[in-house]
Amino acid sequence: MSRVGFVAVVVSIALATPLLAASPPDASVLAQRMKAALEPDRPSIRHMTLTIDADEGATVLTLGQARKHLPDGDRILTVVLAPADRRGVALLTRALPNRGEVEERVWVPAVRRVRTILPVEGLTPFLDSDFTLADLGFVDLRSRFQLVGPTSRDGAALWEMSEVPQSSHARWYYSRVRTWLRQDSALPVERRYYDPSGTLWKDERFEQVSVVDGVPTVLAVRMRDELAGGSSELRVDLVSYDADLPDALFDPKALRDAVDSPVWSAASARLTGAAG
Repeated sequence: MSRVGFVAVVVSIALATPLLAASPPDASVLAQRMKAALEPDRPSIRHMTLTIDADEGATVLTLGQARKHLPDGDRILTVVLAPADRRGVALLTRALPNRGEVEERVWVPAVRRVRTILPVEGLTPFLDSDFTLADLGFVDLRSRFQLVGPTSRDGAALWEMSEVPQSSHARWYYSRVRTWLRQDSALPVERRYYDPSGTLWKDERFEQVSVVDGVPTVLAVRMRDELAGGSSELRVDLVSYDADLPDALFDPKALRDAVDSPVWSAASARLTGAAG
C-alpha cells in the first residue's frame, strides 16, 4: 500500500471513531439505566409529603417509605403517617424477578385486612391522588421501548424515548409513554402518558435532583392530569441510604403494624434535627 493510501485509511478510521463512540444506545438499555438510577441497590428510608391539589382545596399527607433488596425480590413499603384519618394505610410492593412482575398488597385500617392488589388495580389512584399504585413501585421493563433520539432542555443533554405497554391491564390505561431522561445520570426529567385514544392524559415532571450519600436523587415529582385538570406533588423531605431496616418490616403479615415501626420516628427525628 502506498503512503498516500495508508494515510487515507488512518484518516478515515480516525474520522469514523468519534461517530462510533457517539452512536446512540439501545432503548432497552436506556430503560434499564433509568430503572437503576431511580432504584439504587442500597437500602433506604424516605420521609415524604404528598400534596393533592383539587378544586375543593389541597390535601396534604405525610408518608414514610422504606426500600430494601431481599433474596426473594426487592421491596418498597409506603406508609401513611398523617393525617390521623388516613394514618396506617400501608402499601407493600414486591418485585418478582423470576416472572418480571410485581406483587402489591395493601393494608387499610378501616377494612382491617391485608388485600392483594390485582394487576388491573395497579394503575388506580393512590389515595385519590394523581399517582397510581404502580407509580409508587418499580419501573416496569416489560414495555416495548424505542429511542426517538437525542435532544436538550435547559442546557442538559437528554435522550427521548417512547414506550408501549405490553401487559394487557396497562393498555387499558396507557397506549404509550414518552420519556425524556438525562444522558449523564439516566434520571428522567419528564414522562408523558397517553390514553388508549392517543390523547395526552398525564404529565409527570421530575425536579430538584440532589446528590444524597453519593446517589443522585430526585426530591420532587409532580403529576398533572391534563384531562381532569388536577395535580399532585410528591416531595422528599428526607432520604437516607444504607439505612438499617429489619427484614420483618417488609413482611406482608406485619403491614397492620407497619406505621408503628420505630424506623419512621427515627427518620422524623433526623428531619426535625435538620430543620433546627
